Amino acid sequence: SKDGKELIFCLKSKKGDVTVPDSVESLRANWRTGRAFEGCSMLESLVLPEKVVKAEANVWDACTNLRYIEFKGVESVENWAFSNCTALDQIVLSAGLTSYAETSVTPKLICFRGTEAQWEAATTETGRQRNCRGI
Repeated sequence: SKDGKELIFCLKSKKGDVTVPDSVESLRANWRTGRAFEGCSMLESLVLPEKVVKAEANVWDACTNLRYIEFKGVESVENWAFSNCTALDQIVLSAGLTSYAETSVTPKLICFRGTEAQWEAATTETGRQRNCRGI
């Protein structure tokens, strides 16, 4: 967006490792106007800033080479946020997570920076649960 607070879309040609700027507060997740990372099949890893607190449905749809994603401030992950992300190996979630409902892809490792009790309170549907402290 003009003010730099919303990431509207990532270029489909973007490849490799991407760190989203700290000024970004939200990711476009509208089925009519597009989703921020939809179809970015050449991305391999992604780090999102603390201000991005929501991972909405289909934002990363068809990011087929995305292997790693780190959320520094995420509070909620919706169902299907990572639909068709077939290479996803690892998700790193912040201790501020209050809702995790991902069912479309089960990464090999989910690292949560909070306590086991916080994880259990946040998860509504679970895949492989791991608490990777100190990442």
